[in-house]
Formats: sequence, structure tokens, C-alpha cells
Amino acid sequence: MAMNERWSVSKASLIKLRQELAMAREGMGLLERKRDSLMGRAMDELEASKRLRLEVTEAWRQLQEAWEEVYGEEDIGRLRSLAQAFVFSPQTAGERRMWMSATLNDYRYEKTKLPFLGSSLDCSLRTERVRGMLHALMPKMIGLMNRESSVRSMIVALRQCQRQVNALDEVIIPGFQDEQRRIAQQLEERERETLFQIKRLKEAEA
Repeated sequence: MAMNERWSVSKASLIKLRQELAMAREGMGLLERKRDSLMGRAMDELEASKRLRLEVTEAWRQLQEAWEEVYGEEDIGRLRSLAQAFVFSPQTAGERRMWMSATLNDYRYEKTKLPFLGSSLDCSLRTERVRGMLHALMPKMIGLMNRESSVRSMIVALRQCQRQVNALDEVIIPGFQDEQRRIAQQLEERERETLFQIKRLKEAEA
């Protein structure tokens, strides 16, 4: 029954309301525990993500500096042609799984031996070093992507869970309680009225 609809005044309704109220309170307890678990896991992942981002940022800075040195010395057109003809299939694996309504990413980039882009006449060792630095950084970059995307998903699930807790705590449970009081009061009034009528009948028969 919708919360804006009134329950019929009967003992059966009162019993049903008590059951619904107990279920709503139990559901809110479960949602609160889910919310706390999501919050704890999200905070742990966020802290780990911050540390990993610092590592990735510093490694990327070093890579950028090394690339700028190469860029000033190499024939970029030749490097572009070599890169377009280069065939390399890194080993990637992973999955997405659900945890408490949040999608967690677990993708991996396996560090395998990186083939040379070309001969020593085609590109310098500095170029190969930059490629090696990027290749070595990829697992951490993918790990950072996993953590940050998982944190975002947990935040979405956390907000949804909090909305459900608020709805139960501020609307549904108070609504059941108000209806329970209303029905109990009207049943008591009916009972008093019935007792009064019985008393009147007995007095009339006396």
C-alpha cells in the first residue's frame, strides 16, 4: 500500500502494520550496514588511489622529460612511420564484478618483453628507453584506472544507499508509525463506545 493511502481500521491492519514496520526497520539496518561497508571500502580504495596517483604522476613526469629530449633529437616523422608499422599485442586480462551494487574493475596489463621499434639506425637508444619507461608504467596506470573507477562506482552506490536509508527513516517508518497510532486510537475509541453501549443496554434491562 502506498504511504499516502490510509489503512482500514481493523485489528488485521494493525497486525499487518506491525509486521511492515518490523520489516522496514530490519531493512534499514541492513542498508546501514551496507552503507558502512561501502564507505569503509571506498575510503581504503581512495587512500590507495592517492598514493598510486603520486607514483604514476612522478613516473610520468620523468617519462615526459625523457621524451622531450628525444623529441628534440629524433626525426619524428620517421618515428611515426615506425610506430604505425609496429605490431605488438600486450597481454591484458581482467574482469568487472559487482560488489554491493558497485562495479569493481580488475584489469591487468602483463609486463612482457617489449620488442625494439627498429634497428639502431632507425631510432636511438633514448627512444627505446622512453618506450620502455612507458611499457613499465602501464601496469600502474591501469591499476590506478581500476581503483579510481571503482571508487566512483562505490560513491554512486553509496549515495543510492543513503537515499534509501533516508526514505525509510524519514518517510516510510514514520508513516507506518503514524498509521499504527491512528488505527490503535480508533480501535480504542470503538472499544470504549462498544463498552458504553453494552453498559447502557444492561442499565435499560435492569
